[in-house]
Amino acid sequence: MSVSKIFVMGQVDNEPQLKLRSQGLAVCYLSVATTEVIKQEKHTIWFQVVLFGTQAELAKKQLIKGSNVYVEGRLKVRELKDEDNKPHTVLEIIGSDFRALDLSI
Repeated sequence: MSVSKIFVMGQVDNEPQLKLRSQGLAVCYLSVATTEVIKQEKHTIWFQVVLFGTQAELAKKQLIKGSNVYVEGRLKVRELKDEDNKPHTVLEIIGSDFRALDLSI
């Protein structure tokens, strides 16, 4: 048995983008930045997050740029090339759950 699980807490770096697939499945794309200080230097990692279905719809309603968020899911590493054909590694989280941390209950 094996398990792949990741969770991050950070800030939404852009406005969440909600799209509907041809079968009507909602998909939400957002970027989450995590920052830590190591030896007085800030280090930021951006994670691309993909949420599906009800989670996607809720994310679009509850999150805006700058929101604090908790995201849980599995990590997917993708290799992409930009318009100049330079390779880039993208850390993508296929989200299974999220929590908007700025909401007052």
